[in-house]
Amino acid sequence: MKFNFSLDAALIITALTALLYLVAQVFLAGYISIFGADITVLNLTVQDKLYYGFLKSLVHTLYFTLALFVLFIAVPSIFNNFGGNIWLHKKLQNLRVAIHKDTKHRPVIHNSSFELENERQFNRKLFASYFILVLLLGSVKYLSYIETEAKQRAQNDLMNYSEKLRKVQLKSQENQEAYKILCGQNLCAVLMVNGKQKSLHYIDPKDIAFFLN
Repeated sequence: MKFNFSLDAALIITALTALLYLVAQVFLAGYISIFGADITVLNLTVQDKLYYGFLKSLVHTLYFTLALFVLFIAVPSIFNNFGGNIWLHKKLQNLRVAIHKDTKHRPVIHNSSFELENERQFNRKLFASYFILVLLLGSVKYLSYIETEAKQRAQNDLMNYSEKLRKVQLKSQENQEAYKILCGQNLCAVLMVNGKQKSLHYIDPKDIAFFLN
């Protein structure tokens, strides 16, 4: 099974971008939900989501890259070289005949260009179906894991907020103990602490001063 390198590269880049965006979206949504924040309120840009998602899930991104390489390059090569397509083609053909009992089934014409082209088309469709199925199942499972991982990290950050979150000063409430969770285009999610009481507030970035040390 031959591959067009430029087409493969475009598909890999597109899939990587889409998956990285999904990882970022799921991670950030799961992370800030523990603080009671809503990611849609922050109105993050696509670039922001990719940036934060990449920083928070670098290892996951590398796993996705490796998985895509295996699915696009390694698996098709191994599957084709070891005769997987031929074996599966025969199995499916026999199953189709058994189900439909097609007595007028045309015998295979060996050494014909028509049959060769049919087999090539079948190989492409077979790999496409295999890839889509594996990608869908793997993505759902992996994104579920990402969300769980994000929530666990957020729980830890909430419990250790003074160490994990960046302390900020609110210009309108200088004596208020506050910590930045995440900033969007127009608002920042800020954790305010009053003794044992913690609360989430959406603050204008212009009202926030950051400590340099």
